[in-house]
Amino acid sequence: MVHRSPLGLAFTGIVDGDWTWGVDVLADGRTAMGPGRWSYRVIERCVDQRLESHALLVTVSGWFHRTFTCYTPRGVAPIVDERHLPQRVPEATGPTDSWWLNGDAGVAVQAQLSAWPHDRDVWTIRYFTRAPAQAADANPVVFGATIHETVPALWCTLCSHLVEPGGTCHRLRP
Repeated sequence: MVHRSPLGLAFTGIVDGDWTWGVDVLADGRTAMGPGRWSYRVIERCVDQRLESHALLVTVSGWFHRTFTCYTPRGVAPIVDERHLPQRVPEATGPTDSWWLNGDAGVAVQAQLSAWPHDRDVWTIRYFTRAPAQAADANPVVFGATIHETVPALWCTLCSHLVEPGGTCHRLRP
C-alpha cells in the first residue's frame, strides 16, 4: 500500500530484522525509516545497496572482530581519513552503512548507524579479520581513521554478549 512519507510517496516493503521495524521504499528507490521518536531518514541509497551490505556482513560475520562506538553530530559519518582503511566497497556503502575491504589481507571495516536520537548519531564500527592476531591492528586503524569521539564498545551485537574493552569476538556460525 502506497502512503505519504516525510520524503514523499513510499511503501513499506521491508521489515528490518535487526530493528523489527518497517522500512519504506521511496519512489526513487531509496529506503527510509523513523523508528519510535527518532526522525525519519534515508538509510540506503537503493535496495541493491542494502542487499550488498547484508551479503558482505554475512561473508565476514564469522571472522574475528572488534567493535567500537562512535558519536557524531547529526547526519555526519564517522570515517574521515580513508588512508588508514582498506579499499572502499561502493556497492555496499550508503548513507548509514559504509564498508571497506581487503579480501587478500582478510580485513574488513564496517561503519553502521545504530541510533540517531535527537542530538547526535551513534555509529557502530566493526573491524573484521580472518586471523585473531590481525585484530590487534583494530585500535590504531579505527582511532586513526576517526576524528569523532570513538570508544571500544562494551556489547557486541553480532555475538550478543558483553565484551571487555579492546576484546576480540569470534562469532561461530551455526
